[in-house]
Amino acid sequence: PCLNSMVENRYLLAKLWLALEKEGVAIVSSCTQSVITDVWSAKITLENGQTYCSQLVVGADGANSWLREQVGIEVTTSPYQQQGIVANFNTEKPHNGCAYQWFRGSDILAYLPLPQQQISIVWSTSDPESLTKLDKESFAREVALVGNQKLGELTLTTPVFNFDLIMRQPKKIVSQRIALIGDAAHTIHPLAGQGVNLGFADVQCLSNLLKNASDFGTWSILRQYQRSRLLAVRLMQYSCDGLFKLFANDYFPAIGWVRNQGLNLVNYSGLIKKRMIQEAMGL
Repeated sequence: PCLNSMVENRYLLAKLWLALEKEGVAIVSSCTQSVITDVWSAKITLENGQTYCSQLVVGADGANSWLREQVGIEVTTSPYQQQGIVANFNTEKPHNGCAYQWFRGSDILAYLPLPQQQISIVWSTSDPESLTKLDKESFAREVALVGNQKLGELTLTTPVFNFDLIMRQPKKIVSQRIALIGDAAHTIHPLAGQGVNLGFADVQCLSNLLKNASDFGTWSILRQYQRSRLLAVRLMQYSCDGLFKLFANDYFPAIGWVRNQGLNLVNYSGLIKKRMIQEAMGL
């Protein structure tokens, strides 16, 4: 019935913490000091001196993963020379559950619907300083202007955050008794909003493989996990990278015409569009 659902990170995290508490999962608040693995197990030592042994350690510690660095996994990085700017707004007009996106050269602005008359925005820009230094009223006016006043006047309701946009491709996402998921395993340009979905798919894939396993960290399981995720992740990374470069190319006017004709063709081709939607939704 719908292409996507928007879920705010804070509510998702709150539900996850409640679920962990309900299941009696031990939550340890201490920085990690070291990780040692052998053929049979992995051992984590914390700064408070506690140690934990396990068949498998899953690294879900973000784009600058400590675990990934500790086990010596190399990463190829491709910076976009851009930053992503995110914030939430109240809108003058109802969004009716629709998302909007504007491509202006290499700058990309997306409106993402939230409950009632609220939106979240992601603005990928090569000139973040000119936006982040604005007061909140001026910033809201600029976001509304670039969005063609589609939702009328906007009122900023959250702080403005910004982060570097970098495509990261680790040489591998597994090591001895180690598996990486989420941003620790890959990052992509946010223009398609698929970064977190790739992470969810990592979790689903690894969970399915571990469901009936007697030993969670065997090489056969880890290799199968890596093979299962490699194609889908690379396809999404290169698709987003290709779209970014296609829209960022302002040097040859003919490219813009070909690009627009190609997108119109996809839009009017039900079969192609349906397949792309299924791929994005992991179906």
